[in-house]
Amino acid sequence: PPEQEKGPGAGRRQAVGAAMRSEYEVMLQKGDLVADERQGETVEQLALLLDELGKQQVKSSKKKANVPGLFLYGSVGSGKSLLMDLFFGHARSALPSLPSRRVHFHEFMLSVHQDIHKQKRSQTGSVGAVQAVGAKLAQENRLLCLDELQISDIADAAILSQLFQGMWDQGCTVVSTSNRAPAELYKDGLNRHVYMPKFEAMLRANSTVRNINAPPGVAEGEAGTDYRMAGREER
Repeated sequence: PPEQEKGPGAGRRQAVGAAMRSEYEVMLQKGDLVADERQGETVEQLALLLDELGKQQVKSSKKKANVPGLFLYGSVGSGKSLLMDLFFGHARSALPSLPSRRVHFHEFMLSVHQDIHKQKRSQTGSVGAVQAVGAKLAQENRLLCLDELQISDIADAAILSQLFQGMWDQGCTVVSTSNRAPAELYKDGLNRHVYMPKFEAMLRANSTVRNINAPPGVAEGEAGTDYRMAGREER
């Protein structure tokens, strides 16, 4: 049998993912959600990620290893944002010492461009301004949840690889939601072939990419159920 974690707070850490699973089951039983196999599997992946983040919290190394995140994509109304909210709520309550942030991707990028501008004005070292901002973001947020990741601006596309590399190099775990599969991000955008292949490769190397609409083997971008059209909130 696997070795049991010991020490103060061990039981609480082990219960991090279990609490999220339990809340999801209660929501199903109350009829707040419609049972969906793919959503249930996604909840399990998010719960396992919570467990792993809990384990990282007790490690003594100042620069903790990067815990791979999740990139959840699917059609509008498929439940991405609801699952992220469920995950983030449990991360904040069960792991209060874990610096974490949940933000809409557009708002996040607006603040990033402002930070890069400030960094360029004050920078004296050899590290690029974009990567330096990424590293600083990782120090401030060990867990970063980005909702509705979509790229329509070349100014964003041009800096994504450096920005996220700076965060991942410093051990930041990123959980994102998107209406588009990684290969569809910035589709038909100017110079997409220059900026996006590298970012997509990095994203896949540092995250589990999951289509919330369909089981493995189904082509990226396939549509699924929109629960809002059934008279319910997005779930």
